Amino acid sequence: MQTLTEDNGTFTDGSSLYGSYSSNVNCGWVIVAPLGKFVELTFEQFELQGPVRSDMRSPQQKRCGDAVSIVDGSNRTVDALVGQYCGSEIPPVIRSSSQNLTVFFTTGPLGTYPGFTARYRFVDVGSAAPLRCAGNTTYDSVEGEVSLMSGLGAAACSWNIIPPTSSNQFVRIEFLTHSLTPSQPECSVDAFIAVYQGTTLLQRSCDEFLPPAITSTSAGAALTVSFSSEVASLKYFHFKWTFMNSMLPPASACSSNAVITAAANGTGVIADGTPYGVAYNRNMLCRWTITAPVGYLVRLDYEYFSLESNSRCASDNVTVFSGDGTLLQTACGTTLPARILSTTNMLVVVFSSGR
Repeated sequence: MQTLTEDNGTFTDGSSLYGSYSSNVNCGWVIVAPLGKFVELTFEQFELQGPVRSDMRSPQQKRCGDAVSIVDGSNRTVDALVGQYCGSEIPPVIRSSSQNLTVFFTTGPLGTYPGFTARYRFVDVGSAAPLRCAGNTTYDSVEGEVSLMSGLGAAACSWNIIPPTSSNQFVRIEFLTHSLTPSQPECSVDAFIAVYQGTTLLQRSCDEFLPPAITSTSAGAALTVSFSSEVASLKYFHFKWTFMNSMLPPASACSSNAVITAAANGTGVIADGTPYGVAYNRNMLCRWTITAPVGYLVRLDYEYFSLESNSRCASDNVTVFSGDGTLLQTACGTTLPARILSTTNMLVVVFSSGR
C-alpha cells in the first residue's frame, strides 16, 4: 500500500504507455489530505477487463474480475465502499467525505488490458464534500458542488441554492454526472431529479441522459434541486452551481441563417428551438454562424443532445464547420458529442432533420 500526501499527483496500474497490466495484481494507494481538505479523484484513462460470469449456472450473474475499488476512508472493512469499477467506462469524479481516500487495484489470472491513469488533488472542505441524502440543505455561497457517491436506496432530499437577496444575481445549475436509468413515462416511479424556482417546476429528468444546464429566470430567485427515489436505482449524483450577475443570453433558436457576433470571452446558447423533453420537428434546417473577434477562437460545448440514431448520421444530424470550411464534426444519436474548438475566429453549426 502506497501513501500519497502531495497536494496533487498521478498514479497508474504500473503498465507502460503502450503495455498492459499484469495478472494477479493486488495493490493500493491511500491518499491523505491535510486537515480541512478532502480528496478529489479523476480517472483520465480507464480500460480493464469487463464483468465476467461469477457462476456458470447463472449466466446473468456477473462480477468484476479485474477491478478498481474505492473506499471513502482508509479502512477497507470499516469505511464505506464508494464503488467497484471495471470495463472501459471511465468512473465518475469521486470526492471523499474525510481527509482519506483509498484505491485498491486487483486483477485475476485471465488476459490483461491497458489499465488506468488516475489524478488526485486536495479540495477545500465545504460544498464539495459528498453527502448522504438527508432532508433539505441550504447553500448561499457564490459557487459550490453537491456530490452523492454511494447507493441511496429509497430516499428523498433537496438542496436550496439561495443568492443574496440584495445582489440581483442569478443561479446557474450544471449537472456533471449521474447514474439514473430509464424510468417510467413522466418520471412517475423509480428515481428522478427535478429543479424548481419557488413552486414552479423548471426541469425534471428520469432517464440516463444528463439534463441541460439551467439558470434561474429572475434575479435573486433561489433554485431547488430535488431528488426522489422509490428504489435503490441511483449510485452517484453530482451537480455544481454558481451565482451570475446576468442570465446567459437566450438560446438562439432555429433559423436558416442566424448570425451571432460574440464579444471577447463572451458566451451564448444555440438550440433547435423545442422545449426540453419535446421532440423536434421533421424537415428542419438550421444554421448558426458564430463569429468571435480577430485573434479569438470559438469553443462549442454540448449541454444536451438527443437526435435520431441512423447509419452514418445520414438523416438527422448536427455538422460543425470552421470558418475556412473545414468539417470538424458530424454527430447524431444520444451520446453527448465532444467539445469543438474552431481553427479560425468563425464556427458554423448546422442542424438538419429528415422527413
